[in-house]
Amino acid sequence: MRQIVSALRLGTLAGVCLLVQAGSAQNPTPVITAPNPPNTAAQQAKHYVVLVSLDGFRYDYPTKYGAPHLLALGAKGASAPDGMLPSYPSLTFPNHLAIITGLYPEHHGIVGNSFFDPSRDATYVYTQSKTNGDGSWYGGTPLWVLAEQQGMRSACLFWPGSEAEIGGKRPSYYLKYDNDLDDEKRIDQVIAWLQLPLEQRPHFITLYYPNVDHAGHNYGPDSDEVRAAVHHLDDMMGDLQIKLDALHLPIDLVVVADHGMAALKPDNVNLSDFANLSNFHTEGSLLYPKTDADAAKAYEEFKAHPDPRFSVYRRADVPANLHFNSNPREGDPVIVPNGPYTIRAHASLAGAETQLHVLRGGHGFDPHTMPEMKAIFFADGPDIRPATTVKPFENVNIYPFVAEMLGLTTPDIDGNIEVLQAALSGQEENPRSSIVGNVLPPTLTHSVEPHFTKEALKAKKSGSVLVQLWVGQDGLPSHLHLVKSLGYGLDEKAMEAISKYRFKPATEGGTPVTVVLNIEVNFKYFDHVWGPYFSRQN
Repeated sequence: MRQIVSALRLGTLAGVCLLVQAGSAQNPTPVITAPNPPNTAAQQAKHYVVLVSLDGFRYDYPTKYGAPHLLALGAKGASAPDGMLPSYPSLTFPNHLAIITGLYPEHHGIVGNSFFDPSRDATYVYTQSKTNGDGSWYGGTPLWVLAEQQGMRSACLFWPGSEAEIGGKRPSYYLKYDNDLDDEKRIDQVIAWLQLPLEQRPHFITLYYPNVDHAGHNYGPDSDEVRAAVHHLDDMMGDLQIKLDALHLPIDLVVVADHGMAALKPDNVNLSDFANLSNFHTEGSLLYPKTDADAAKAYEEFKAHPDPRFSVYRRADVPANLHFNSNPREGDPVIVPNGPYTIRAHASLAGAETQLHVLRGGHGFDPHTMPEMKAIFFADGPDIRPATTVKPFENVNIYPFVAEMLGLTTPDIDGNIEVLQAALSGQEENPRSSIVGNVLPPTLTHSVEPHFTKEALKAKKSGSVLVQLWVGQDGLPSHLHLVKSLGYGLDEKAMEAISKYRFKPATEGGTPVTVVLNIEVNFKYFDHVWGPYFSRQN
C-alpha cells in the first residue's frame, strides 16, 4: 500500500461569549503516582498498548458460552482460536509474570503462587504484600519497567508484581490490589489515564479482571456461573473498545488470559502417603529437602509407589518442554500432575493452598497434555494485521509482541518476536514517504468545527494541535495520532472533529491511494468573537 505524507491546516477562533461543557479526565480510583520522568518527545509520538488479562478465561469459552465482543475483536484483528499456551505451572502469578517479562517461571523466579526459596530461607506468598510487593523476589524486566527505562510512561490497573519496585523502577501509575473495585470503574481509570496531557500520559497500560477465574474455581468450568461471568466480561470488553475508539488515539488492545480451567476430580493426592517428607519444607505440592540425600531418598520412595495421578522427577530431569528444571525454588523432587487432581504434600496444610480441595475447578497443570489449560488471545489496533489467526503459541511471546508495537528495545528473553510476527501489520503499512511524482493529495470535502473547552476559554488559550492520520482510498480518516499537544482539553476536541472529516481520496495516476496526512488545527482566542477559519494546504 502506497502511503504519502501531506499536511492540512485548520483553525478555530473563540470568544468569551462561547459556552461549552468542559470535559476533563478525573481519577475515579485511588492511584499511586511514582515520581518518574515525563514521556520523552520521541515516546510521545509512539502508539499505545492496553494489555488486558481476564484471569482463568479458557480458550474455548468465547465459542462455548458466546462472547460476541471478543470474537468480533479477533475477527477484525488477530486471534488464536486454538488457544495460547500458558507456562508451567499454569497458575496465576507464574503466568502473569511470564507474560509481562517474556521469561518462563524458572527464569523470572515466580515458580508458584506460593513457594519457598532455600537461598533466602523465606516463603513467597502471593496474597501477602510483604512478599508480592518486594521487588527482590522478581527476575526479568516487566514491560512497565522496560517502558519507564526507555522514557515512556506506564500504568498498571492491577497485575502481579506491579506493586513492587523492580530494577529500581515502578509504573508511573498503579493501584494496590482491590478485588472489590467496580469493573466499570477499572475501565474509567484506563480512559482517564489516556486523557492525561501528552507528557504524563502512559503508553503502556495493564488491566486485570478475576471474575471468570473465581467462578471457575467455585462452580467449575461447565457452570452457569462461568457462563454469566464470561458474558459479563465480554460486555466489559465491548465497553472498553467503544471508549478507546472514542479517544481517537492509535491504541492497540490486547486481551489475554493467564490460564484456563479444568473440572477437578474428587480424589485428592496427599504426597506424604507415598514418601516420608519429614525432612522437607513443603508449599502445596512443592517439596524442598534439607539435603540432596533427602531428595534422592524421597524420589526412590515415590518411584516404589507409582500412581497414575502424577509423575515424579528429580528436578534436573523434568521434561524440557516444561521449562521447570533449573531453579531451586521449584523443589526436588518435582511432582507433575497427570490430570486435574488436587495435589498437596500433606492431608492438612496451613496457608494459601489449603482450600483447593473444596473447589470444583482448578488449574496449574501441564498445558501440553491438558488443553483445558489453554488461554485466550485477541488483539486489534493500528499495529495488528486484520483478520489474522495464529496457531497455539507460548505466552512468553506476548512480551516481544507488545514491545514491538511500543517501539521498545527488549533484553534477552525466552520469547521470540518471530512467533507473532504474522499478527503484526507489515512494513508496507507504516508511513515512509512524502508526496512525490504524480500523486495528487486528498481534498477535504466535509469538516466539523472543533470547539473550545471551558478550561481553554478561562485561560484565554491560543495555539495549535497537530494530528497525524491516514486518509484511505475511501476518503475516510483513520489511525489518528496526536503529534503536538495544546492541552486544556483542546487535543481531544481537535481529534474528535478530525475523525468526522471526509475527503476526496488522494490519487496516483488516477488510482486512489492511502496517504498519511498531518493536520494542524489552530485555536485562536478573541475577546468578543469567535469562528472557524480554514487555511490552505502546505
